[in-house]
Amino acid sequence: MALSTYTDLRTAVLGWLARPGDPLVAPAVPDMVRLFEAEANRRLRTIDAERHAVLTMDTNGFMVLPQDCWAIRSVALNGLQLQFMPPGSEVFSQPGGSPRYYSLLGYNQGAEDGQGGQWLEFWLFVGPTAGGTIELMYQVGVPPLGATRPTNWLLETHPDAYTFGTLAEAELYIGHDERAPMWLQRRDAVFASIEAFDRKTRWAGPMQIRAHGIQTSAGSASGGAAPAPVPLPVAEAAVRVVNPFSGALVVMLAGERALYVAGGPRAALTIWLPPAEPDMLVEISFANPVTALTIADAGAAPLSPPENAYGPGAGLQFRYLETGWVYWA
Repeated sequence: MALSTYTDLRTAVLGWLARPGDPLVAPAVPDMVRLFEAEANRRLRTIDAERHAVLTMDTNGFMVLPQDCWAIRSVALNGLQLQFMPPGSEVFSQPGGSPRYYSLLGYNQGAEDGQGGQWLEFWLFVGPTAGGTIELMYQVGVPPLGATRPTNWLLETHPDAYTFGTLAEAELYIGHDERAPMWLQRRDAVFASIEAFDRKTRWAGPMQIRAHGIQTSAGSASGGAAPAPVPLPVAEAAVRVVNPFSGALVVMLAGERALYVAGGPRAALTIWLPPAEPDMLVEISFANPVTALTIADAGAAPLSPPENAYGPGAGLQFRYLETGWVYWA
């Protein structure tokens, strides 16, 4: 059976559930699809969903985001990467100079232009500006399927994600099904595979391994107190894969920009970000949940807010700004 359109997907889901044509289940399948899309939007940030736009700002530094913008990846002016600052920051009221920062504002245009609803604008301003153009890299997320959108990038490239992701949402509606755990595991495995492929695409190149540090057990044989955490072996690679024990400390190296935490669930884990470089972006992703996750800078200073219970397939981004590392949603 083909899986290229929204109709194909609904038919396939009813077939997998052994409920083809069931008048009680069929009307609920669109809801199951939408619930899966909500989960996919929270977990996937891939190059397939990335778009480029050139926006023109007015003399006050305002511009309207593309309607399909789900999340901002980067903002540049004349090749210079701009840094995010919250609305109302002092940097936006400094006189003179060239724009170096941007912020996001919600603005409801209402009926004044016939559009209605809420449009997002982002505000870029450092002192007086005479307007200009901005290069924007952004994520479209997973556009919801429907009668007017029969397909999207995720269904076209990863139909298995849609199939097993929708089936994983079905049990709450149809009741207990012994296959549900397998569908859930397959969905999470597909998410992890998509993210792994995306990392290879973004940081292509041969892997070069160089070990550093030592690894110790979580406790002592004599029954004494557990030793202080020490750095685990690390490797210099485009994407470093680690499998630490629960409660361990993982230290990222200078210049390292991507870390993948493999292995099973963990009660606790601490990760130190690498020594910072200007405008450096670091991505950390997880194969399974970490109940208590602590992220700190290279000097062991914890970052705020703490990011807990990440995985499977979840990812974090941190960017180094002039004020230090910040969580980059």
